[in-house]
Amino acid sequence: MATEGDLNHDGKLDEQDLAFLRQLTLESPGLLSHLSEQEKACLDINHDGHINYDDIVALCGKIINNHEPATTHAIDKLTSLRNKLNR
Repeated sequence: MATEGDLNHDGKLDEQDLAFLRQLTLESPGLLSHLSEQEKACLDINHDGHINYDDIVALCGKIINNHEPATTHAIDKLTSLRNKLNR
């Protein structure tokens, strides 16, 4: 099953998906008229029926949430190291 927001279908939510959405939304909005309804639905990240800046923000949130466990783990490691150094 595809991950929502995985716009390049590589199995990951990342900066490449964000760059793709940004390009279509902000730099080349004319291309949106050439997409199928199914393709447009994939780009409508916040499900409001429009493909715009709000979808970029929604995708940023998904990417951040997708990486949160790794970030939390890194913060825990740094905190542990700091505590060891402060002893």
